[in-house]
Amino acid sequence: MEQTSIYLLAEALVNVNLRAYESTNAFLLFTIFSYFFFVIITAYLIRKLHL
Repeated sequence: MEQTSIYLLAEALVNVNLRAYESTNAFLLFTIFSYFFFVIITAYLIRKLHL
């Protein structure tokens, strides 16, 4: 019984770590894409409005 509990606890900890890693990757991708779109839109506006 104790061994099963230890396995379940280890599996839960691994799942929490993987989910934290996935959310970090998602946040990083979101940051990169938002910066990319910001640069594209800014360049378009500067060219369109002759700033």
